[in-house]
Amino acid sequence: MDEKKILLGIGSIFMLIAGLTFLIFWERGGSTRVLAGEHSVAMAQSDEHRGAAFTGSRSGVYRKKMRSYRPENGDRSFETVQQDVIRFFHSLDERQYIQAHGFPEGTYKFFLKVLADLSASPPIVSGETKDVVRLRLNMTHFERIIGSGNISLIMEILDNEKEILEPSAELLYEWIVKGIEYRNAEIKTSDRALSDYAAFFLTTLSGKSYLWRRDAKTRIIVTYYAILIIDRANRENLNRYNIDILPPISHLKEDLLNYRGLSRRNEYVDRLKVLEEEYSQ
Repeated sequence: MDEKKILLGIGSIFMLIAGLTFLIFWERGGSTRVLAGEHSVAMAQSDEHRGAAFTGSRSGVYRKKMRSYRPENGDRSFETVQQDVIRFFHSLDERQYIQAHGFPEGTYKFFLKVLADLSASPPIVSGETKDVVRLRLNMTHFERIIGSGNISLIMEILDNEKEILEPSAELLYEWIVKGIEYRNAEIKTSDRALSDYAAFFLTTLSGKSYLWRRDAKTRIIVTYYAILIIDRANRENLNRYNIDILPPISHLKEDLLNYRGLSRRNEYVDRLKVLEEEYSQ
């Protein structure tokens, strides 16, 4: 598979598992067709929220705040997190390079559409290598579900949003998990869909191939959130593939100890140490 298809896949699914998070919505293949004719998303399209869009220096102030974003506590309401997410997407809508690609109804609505499409058609996790047809379906999964257009946009996002990659992933992960818990009608995904993608990256040949063809930062963050999703599945008795996440936890912890390109590296390591201790007992 060529590098463009690899970029398409990893760019798409990262959003799903980090918040699932951060890179899915960047893939705009067919977005004009997808967005046209869809029912409006009240939260994203209301005059109140549009009036809160960030422009000029206000956008810069928001991005500075985003770099230090931390969830206040585990008891935040979905509505509070939703407001943070709306601000995040409005900030992106004001970015010149995003405007050049044209999102007539905003990046928030486009993200919801991509999230729903990916969740409705998860990859094959069990028995991927039983025959070449299954393997090829997994290797071309993201291209088939999202489309192969606008690879250049993925590269623009990766280049322009590096400074807020980690806090954005954290915010979007929190938002999707809470959206599932609150049964929010806009967030059309489920714990099962998240678990399927997490298992795909942690256990399948195709999933691992996607990750190892990406840079270390992307690979580590995707793997980190995949582990959190499987841990969540274990706590909810939803780990239907019986995935043992202790080996991925140990491997990722070692990767983090040897990689210094993440501002929240120590936080990730501490979280993994807690999980490692729990699963070792």
